Amino acid sequence: MAEAGDDADDLARAGRIAEAMHLLLLRALMEMRARLQITLADSLTSREILRKVVLPDDGRLALGELIGRVERVHFGAEPASLDDYGVCRGTFERLIGAMLAPQPAAQPL
Repeated sequence: MAEAGDDADDLARAGRIAEAMHLLLLRALMEMRARLQITLADSLTSREILRKVVLPDDGRLALGELIGRVERVHFGAEPASLDDYGVCRGTFERLIGAMLAPQPAAQPL
């Protein structure tokens, strides 16, 4: 996990901010596959993954924010700023933290 952030941080420092943001999103999806032991088809869009994957509320919000920032830069042709990267870095960390946190047991109906 630290490597994901280090690689992305290196890209951001080199001025390749949009690439750094996208790398964080790709690494987040890789972490989700590994930690949640799920299979995600490569053909799924980020939004489809967000709808399908089961995450704690904070993790879902973090993933949604990360996806939104990356989409605005990648598809919306908005320039990426260091502030955007900082938000993406923070949401990446929140998502990982949410996946690592113990989840409460389901209550019987």
